Amino acid sequence: ISPTPCPPPPNSLEQVDPELEKRERRERELSKRRESGSLDAEAGAEAGASPVASARMVQKQMTRALSEVELAAENAAGSLSGQIESALDHVEEGAEKMFEQGVKKFSRPKHTMLEAKISEEESGLSADDVHFSNVEPRGHHRFAAGRVLPMPYIAALYTQAYYTPGVLEMLEALVNPGKTKQVSVVWAMPIPKHYVEQEYKKLAMKVIRDGGIPLGLLRSPDAGGYKAPLPYVLTLSPGHTDVNLHEHDMMYVIADRVWAHQFVEGE
Repeated sequence: ISPTPCPPPPNSLEQVDPELEKRERRERELSKRRESGSLDAEAGAEAGASPVASARMVQKQMTRALSEVELAAENAAGSLSGQIESALDHVEEGAEKMFEQGVKKFSRPKHTMLEAKISEEESGLSADDVHFSNVEPRGHHRFAAGRVLPMPYIAALYTQAYYTPGVLEMLEALVNPGKTKQVSVVWAMPIPKHYVEQEYKKLAMKVIRDGGIPLGLLRSPDAGGYKAPLPYVLTLSPGHTDVNLHEHDMMYVIADRVWAHQFVEGE
């Protein structure tokens, strides 16, 4: 009987399986990489992407997401702005309608008595008269009628008071005689009938002889050969001979009450 050969010992180099050794070596490397945290990067590399490429991909995704968020925010802001503008337009329209209704409800008539009167006054003025009255306040028919007083004239009066002391007191005495117990006042005297069509000088001299001081005329709109819009003030010296008196004229005279009473009754 021939003896059966015994297998070589397991630690023999000739009998070690190379594939098994490779697998063991691979497992040891994977174990070390798990411990060091590089296994995920390797898995990404095995999938065909390096760690840098993965990071760039994540960055692109984040950038895209941020762009989408910004676009959505802009759309929302635009929509909100449009809604606000629309609401403001509705509010403005409502306010305008309420204002128009209030104006229609509480507004005065288009042509008041004063406006109609002014329109009637200016109807007789020429284009040159209107232009001159706009350029020079002293040429306005209401100023000529003594119904308005431009503000510069008041300043000029105070300027004159510096060079002529007492002019303001004199004006106050004439305008408000009761305050200073002024005896002489300004009278608007009707023209006596037998002086109509006579020279202004004749009546003015008679007034002076009787103790009054003639200042001029409140001229009738019908006097002078043309139609004036209003009666107007005409300042004249006592010796003026170029103006003939009209039946509707009034003479301005500074006199006391006794003189005025006697003079009017005497005429």
